[in-house]
Amino acid sequence: MYEWTFSQGEGFYQAEVYIGEGESRQRSGKGVGKTKKEAKKRAAEEALSVVMPHFVPTLEQADKMKELEGLKVDDVRVVEKSSAAGIDSPYMLLCEFVRRNELFLPLEITFNVTQCQSGVKYVMSCGQHRVEGTSLNKQTAKNIAAQKILKLFHPTLSSWADLLQLYNKDTNNLDSLHDKEVKLLAESTVSSQLNRQLLSKLRDEMKKLGERTGAD
Repeated sequence: MYEWTFSQGEGFYQAEVYIGEGESRQRSGKGVGKTKKEAKKRAAEEALSVVMPHFVPTLEQADKMKELEGLKVDDVRVVEKSSAAGIDSPYMLLCEFVRRNELFLPLEITFNVTQCQSGVKYVMSCGQHRVEGTSLNKQTAKNIAAQKILKLFHPTLSSWADLLQLYNKDTNNLDSLHDKEVKLLAESTVSSQLNRQLLSKLRDEMKKLGERTGAD
C-alpha cells in the first residue's frame, strides 16, 4: 500500500510518498517542485531509485528524448540535444545506415577536414552526396555534415525522431522503458512482493503525470 502527502511553501510544492501499513509504513520518496506535478514526479523517482537504482537515469533519458521528437531532420539543435540525451550522434546514425544498406547500396563515407575562418570545415561525401559541416570543433562539424547527408538520403522523413526509430537501437519511448524495467523487476528472485506492487503503482502514477498538461 502507498499514499501521497502534499504541502505547499512559498512558490513551491513538496510531495512525499509513503509505502507500507502500520509499523512498516515509511517514507520512500520526497520531491520539491514549482507545481504538484513536478514535486510528485521527483518523489516517485526517488522512491523508484530505492527499488531499482538504475531507473532514474532511464527516466531522465526518456525526458530528454521527448525534446527530440519535435525537431526536424535538419534542425540545428539536433547535434547538441542528441549529445545531452546520451543517444547516438548523427554520424553514428549515418554509419548504421551505411552498414544496413551495404548489400543493396554499397556506400563509403569519405571526408576532408580543413581549418576555416569560423573554425573547422568538415567536407563529407557518401554516395552521390557531398556536404559541408562547419563548427568551432571537429566533432560537431562532422556530426553536422552527417546530419545533412542523412537528410539527403531521407527526404520524406519530417522529424529527427523518425531517423532515431530507424537507426538507433537504444531509442525507446517512455512506456517501453517502463515495461523493460517492470520485466527486469518481475524476473528478479531477490525482489519482494512489496517492491513489485510499488513499481506497478508508481509506474501508473508516472503515466498519469505524463498525460496531464497542467498541475494537479
